[in-house]
Amino acid sequence: MTSTTPAPMPIMLELARLASEHPDTPAVGDLNQQFTYGETLVRVRALASVLAQRPDAGHTVVFVAQRAEAVIALLASLWAGRGVVPLDSSEPTERLETLVRRARPALIIDAAGTGVSSFAGVPVVDATRPHSGNTEPLPAHDDDPGVILFTSGSTGAPKSVVRSVHDLNKCLVDPPLFGTGSTGMCVPLHFAGGFTAAVHGVVTDRPITMIDVRSISLPDLATRVRALDLTRLMFTPSLARTLARTLAGRARFETVTDVYLMGEALEWADVPTLRTMAAPSATITIPMGASEAVNALFMMTITPDMPLGSGRVPLGVPTVPSRVHLEPIDDGAGLAQLIGREGVVAGYWDNTDQQEARFGIDEHGVRFWNSGDLVELGDDGEYYHRGRIDDTMKVNGRLVEPSEVEAALTDIADIVHAVVLPHALPSGRTLLVAHIEAPPATDLAAIRRTLRHRLPEYLVPAHVVRHDELPLNTRGKIDRAAIATMPLPRVGETTRTTVIDPLVQAVQGTLASILELPDIGLDDDIWDLGCDSFAAVEITSALVADHPSDIDPNSLLTARTVRQICELLHGSHHHERSHVVTMNAGGARTPIFLVAGAGSPALTYRPLANALREDQPLVIYEQYGLHQHVEPDTSIAEIAERNLRHLREHHPTGRCDLVAYSWGGFVAHHMASRLLAEGREVRMIGLEPSAPSPTPSVLRKIAGRARAVLAMLRRPGGVLRATRSRLTLAPIGTTARYDLYYRKAIGAVGGYELTPLDLEMLLVAQPESLTEPTWVPSHRLRTVATAGDHFSMLQPPWVSQTAAAISDFIG
Repeated sequence: MTSTTPAPMPIMLELARLASEHPDTPAVGDLNQQFTYGETLVRVRALASVLAQRPDAGHTVVFVAQRAEAVIALLASLWAGRGVVPLDSSEPTERLETLVRRARPALIIDAAGTGVSSFAGVPVVDATRPHSGNTEPLPAHDDDPGVILFTSGSTGAPKSVVRSVHDLNKCLVDPPLFGTGSTGMCVPLHFAGGFTAAVHGVVTDRPITMIDVRSISLPDLATRVRALDLTRLMFTPSLARTLARTLAGRARFETVTDVYLMGEALEWADVPTLRTMAAPSATITIPMGASEAVNALFMMTITPDMPLGSGRVPLGVPTVPSRVHLEPIDDGAGLAQLIGREGVVAGYWDNTDQQEARFGIDEHGVRFWNSGDLVELGDDGEYYHRGRIDDTMKVNGRLVEPSEVEAALTDIADIVHAVVLPHALPSGRTLLVAHIEAPPATDLAAIRRTLRHRLPEYLVPAHVVRHDELPLNTRGKIDRAAIATMPLPRVGETTRTTVIDPLVQAVQGTLASILELPDIGLDDDIWDLGCDSFAAVEITSALVADHPSDIDPNSLLTARTVRQICELLHGSHHHERSHVVTMNAGGARTPIFLVAGAGSPALTYRPLANALREDQPLVIYEQYGLHQHVEPDTSIAEIAERNLRHLREHHPTGRCDLVAYSWGGFVAHHMASRLLAEGREVRMIGLEPSAPSPTPSVLRKIAGRARAVLAMLRRPGGVLRATRSRLTLAPIGTTARYDLYYRKAIGAVGGYELTPLDLEMLLVAQPESLTEPTWVPSHRLRTVATAGDHFSMLQPPWVSQTAAAISDFIG
């Protein structure tokens, strides 16, 4: 396999050929931009020139996101003759630092817009900014690392799979992963399947459009898919299931003729729903592969007229029969262990024990990899997946090694032992359930919060079950089989209250269906049951469809139980909701008062509330009218006075800590000046606050920031329905409403002047904003540079730094 002389990678030469022969053909894009092959190559060569100027050799870490710049960054590293390590920048900072240290990169390319200049001691190049240069493709050896992919590992640490340069080049001779046409990819680039589809797709003349489904309303997504003439969409089955269920009866991807599902198994019961979201002639394609396999090992295609089966959809047939070997096991059940041959990767980056256990060379001199998967050949000629010989499982498209979660659990004080097992839901989705041996007073919710700071979200167990003692088998080891047979205890109420109210029963059914729980008690907190922002949108969409009302995702921050949601639905036409939302309301500390950005709902700040102390209440002032049937206030003074009436009533004495985010800085400034005049002590925290004077250039700057806030609202803080109209035609809870209110917020700035204030102030902003700060109404100023940008400072992982800065300042 090894080449004695380094040479440019063939896949990069193929990219150059495509750019030369088809410069105006679309190559890579996202929902906001599209680049032709000619434009892509210009950007690849320019970014590669930055890498080539650095004398230190070695591969490159790329912080990836669902955007065109991320694909270009991956290609640029390969063009520069360097291997690449795609990492998800939204993972917890501690874990991300660990992965970077293990990868030992020479450089990091930031294609996710984090705004950091260095990370874990490694310099960072911003791929979202223009670069210049025109370097030729640089050489690499065949056995150099082409890509290192981190997945969940059985040793308690993420597994590092190495695909060599030779492995990457095999896409030019292997059967294509998918057919021609334009592909919309909703699979992350740090997934093996996502990386393969994007990089191999672009260099084999298969245009790729990166899609972040959290950044756009679903009807708008259907419109954009049609406008881009995308013929294929790639999802994980879990995501596809959610989208299909939410889109049902509202929109469909009319141009899509191939729904391509990867990352986990599919149930036959999901097929009818999936068929409704694409063209009637669409096929559903499911490849089965692994990070350790260069390409898919099996492929299953479901045609539009194929009869439905029952249970789990089979693996299909091998893509290359010579690469699949089934080793019989002695259990008399007709099962065999799957062994990958020939088309397997180089191995693992930094774990020789795993390498020796999984990889080898057979008696014919052919390299093989032991997958651990159990497979059975059915009477119909199709292959079926029958589980794994080890504990590894798939959870929402991610390969999960329970030992990694167990290691994090046993690092928590008072947890003696921990076992993490899968729990299958009726839909086919799998949850992680942690069983711990710990004292009776253990706070299970606190354990999940701790894990969220240490592990990616997909590794955080949905439920934690406490045991006085975990059962042991006859050999004195924890009996996993016995634990797996135990019924899952109810989460929430210890007893189920029977209610005959039809509305209550309907709401319980809706919540249980979307959260995939057997039942939900009247007073169970849905956020403790696994609700997230995306689920909040699905819940409110379903409730409004069945019970016309003004309930929106923001409502679920305060109406957190079935009882409270029903009360809200009963009274939604009779009472206007407040523009004030309090998070961590049960906290004993003095509240912090946050003035939201233009057109920004309180749900945007939930990550900040979570990252602050549990006993730290956060009172958020939205624009009045954002979620009420009223006209908005038209000046900064009116907006501030409305907020002050609430503040004076609920916090009549003592110091006031005001937080101002973006445009909210103008309102907070007026509130602070009024409170100071009343003799109150005031401190201010500015989170990337807006500029001080309403000049045209400043207003344009505010407008740009506010528009970008809207983009952030379509991430996990607010995936919302979209329409475009005036106030009376902009329903509450739609992007039209938020768009309208950001414009009204900008208009309210006109004529307002910021004057110096005698108070302590903390400014949390990007380093360049701190160099020449434009919003400093105080001479008693402290500054903290944030690793995140104007928007990601409120999202994981950077929100933890923002929260720490606030906590340190207020004491």
